[in-house]
Amino acid sequence: MAVTIGKAIRIIREAKGKSLGALASHAEVSIPYLSLVEADKRNPSLNVIQRIAVALEIPPDVFLLIGTSANSSLKSSNNMASRLLVILNQMEGFEKRIQDAIQEQEC
Repeated sequence: MAVTIGKAIRIIREAKGKSLGALASHAEVSIPYLSLVEADKRNPSLNVIQRIAVALEIPPDVFLLIGTSANSSLKSSNNMASRLLVILNQMEGFEKRIQDAIQEQEC
C-alpha cells in the first residue's frame, strides 16, 4: 500500500505523540478537516502543508517528495522520495505490530 501525504501526516503525527486536536490547533486547521486529510479524503493546499510541517517540526519538502510522481525526471528527488516512503512504510509496520502486541496483552 502506498504512503500518501495524508497517511504520512498521520504516521509522523503519531510518531511524535501529537493528538489530532493538538496538530490541528497548531496548524490552524479544524480537527474534522485534518481528519479528512489524514484519511485522504481532502487534498491540503501548499499553505496547509506548510503549516502542518511547521507544527510537526519537519521540512515541508517531506510531503512534497511523497507527492512526487514516479515518472518525474528529477532522479534525485525520486530517490529521496523512495527512501522516505520506505521509512514511512516501516514505521507503519512497526505501529501495527505495537498495536497488535498491546491488544494481545489486554486479552
